[in-house]
Amino acid sequence: MNYLTPDVPEMVDKFFTKFDDIFTEQSQKDNFRFYGTGLLLEIKRKNIQYMSFHTIGSDYQSEHHFIHDAPWSEQDLNDQRVNTMENIPPTKSCNDGYVIIDDTGNPKSGSSTFATDRQWIGSLGKVDNGQVVVTSHYADSRKDWPIDLRPYMPKKWIQEENERLGKDTYVFKTKLELGLELIDDLKERGIHFSHCLMDAWYGNSPDFIKGVEYRKHLYITPLYANRRIFCRLCGNIDSVEHNVKELVTSMEEDAFSKTEYTRANGEVCKQVSEKFLKKSR
Repeated sequence: MNYLTPDVPEMVDKFFTKFDDIFTEQSQKDNFRFYGTGLLLEIKRKNIQYMSFHTIGSDYQSEHHFIHDAPWSEQDLNDQRVNTMENIPPTKSCNDGYVIIDDTGNPKSGSSTFATDRQWIGSLGKVDNGQVVVTSHYADSRKDWPIDLRPYMPKKWIQEENERLGKDTYVFKTKLELGLELIDDLKERGIHFSHCLMDAWYGNSPDFIKGVEYRKHLYITPLYANRRIFCRLCGNIDSVEHNVKELVTSMEEDAFSKTEYTRANGEVCKQVSEKFLKKSR
């Protein structure tokens, strides 16, 4: 689907109606529908210019004003979206679900996008020009959907932006602090889950893990092989301080169970404990 007509399908418009109270003008409601349906287009870039070009009878100036200048709150829009997801049985969160904390980088060629600077871009695997956001995501065995995000603002960008504005508008926060803020929002949003999931970069931060534990959440995270842990190994009564690799390689094979998972392409894979132990050694 490369082109859209100005008419929004009835099924899609019914969904958009849930957000009408956020907007004060009819033109805002119309442009919100244009933008939402434009995201469905199978085009390379999902910006206003390209979406406008591929929408019959579109008004680029009106659409640009809606995104750039019109007085509506993107936070209110996202709050309403999450509230909608939580009030529909097929998408509602449940107690056996998971909340995933992660960050993602978006490469940018210029500097006009908010908080864009040279920094680590995970999708590229290197330092480059781009924007980074810390995200929270809900998932269980039947569904998954994004919850919220916080833009990461590099120190250099904050300094230059505050100097340009002539006041301390922006305050630096680490990605770890932003991740904990997203976790704090879960209770207010009424999202149910059993564990927080995070990758090793977050999981190997003592301050972040202490923050999760302080909030009384269970969590699952990988640990680096050299991460220091405190436990008593079988046959070793002299010390309780070890690293993760020492613990894993000291355990008997029957301590590990078989794991089965399904790839995105539908392929079912099995990983047995013996392979895991060999890899660890």
